[in-house]
Amino acid sequence: MTGHWRNSLWDQVLPEPERRQEPRETAADRRRAQRFGFYHPARLETLNGKQVQGYTQDASLHGLFLTPMAGPGGTPVDFQSQIKPGDSATLRIQVEGGPVEFTCRVVRVDRKGIALEALPGL
Repeated sequence: MTGHWRNSLWDQVLPEPERRQEPRETAADRRRAQRFGFYHPARLETLNGKQVQGYTQDASLHGLFLTPMAGPGGTPVDFQSQIKPGDSATLRIQVEGGPVEFTCRVVRVDRKGIALEALPGL
């Protein structure tokens, strides 16, 4: 299923109780939108074919953060040399009822993971 993140993410992915969950926010939070805990397996694939498996977290109206999974035996995955800010990609999130896909842009890559911004759906 392909969707427009800003119009359909919550309806397609989050059950009603999670949509009403209190946002996680700090006094120093400068984000454009509130963030919510959102933990699901996901795969990011860039237009040039680079892939990263991980888990989503901290979803908002504008994007989310992807934490890459460790490799076999807990070895670190070298996602920082593969995924770059500005890369366009597809994010496939595994949720109850089947996968949901969104187009996105890589905003930031650091040792903790990958910040993604939702792009308008097709």
